[in-house]
Amino acid sequence: MSRYRKVLTRIWTDERFRPFLSETQRLFLYHLTSPQSTPFLLYVETREQITTTLRLSRPAFRKASGPLLEADMVRYADDGSSLVFLPKAMLIEENAPTGPTSITSWVNLFRDLPALVFRAESLEHWRSLRTEHVLHPNISAFIDVLVKVHGKAFGKAFDKPPDKGFGSQSENSQPKALSGAVAVSDTGTGAVSGKGSPPVDECGQLGGGRPAARQLESSLSRTATTGRGARPISDVVAQLRAKEGKE
Repeated sequence: MSRYRKVLTRIWTDERFRPFLSETQRLFLYHLTSPQSTPFLLYVETREQITTTLRLSRPAFRKASGPLLEADMVRYADDGSSLVFLPKAMLIEENAPTGPTSITSWVNLFRDLPALVFRAESLEHWRSLRTEHVLHPNISAFIDVLVKVHGKAFGKAFDKPPDKGFGSQSENSQPKALSGAVAVSDTGTGAVSGKGSPPVDECGQLGGGRPAARQLESSLSRTATTGRGARPISDVVAQLRAKEGKE
């Protein structure tokens, strides 16, 4: 799958990015553009992979990552999943999936991530962003599908309104996206409308062309072409979630 990342040039004038030392800036730019990354910037990459690629010692990595952790610009899993998460990526409109095909691809990528606590907490963070901000409609559609298909597996975390936990700001200080941080895209997803989207199977995987897959694709098409804040998702997503649980 061909992938690319568009790092917006205004990152160099961002008030939070500019004060960082060069190694911290380099680490953050690496996280934005890592070959291991996903379009939604939650992905698996070990500390060893990061330090080897950047030729950093362990102490140098800790020093470079400290300011990013303090600013909540990156989070590292401590549950054994080796997940890396950039929590503010979804606040940037340029990061939105381009259409139903992209959303389907993103759901598949998310499904392949280790289904441990950190992944669940990351999805809960996205859900809280959706309640606090007006997100791009395609980002809202992506989050909706994830919550409906995967939310039940996270237990009681989705039985209550999203809270302010997991590194979020105070009630009077909403999280702010890093100005011009990054726009991510996935050229392997192609279409920007529902037409020509590849089918997905009952578990959200590409391929198959079964009736449930066509219903999901139709649902995504309706969601991805509605206005901001609209989140209509067909009940077929719940059916897919139930089938996935039986595997």
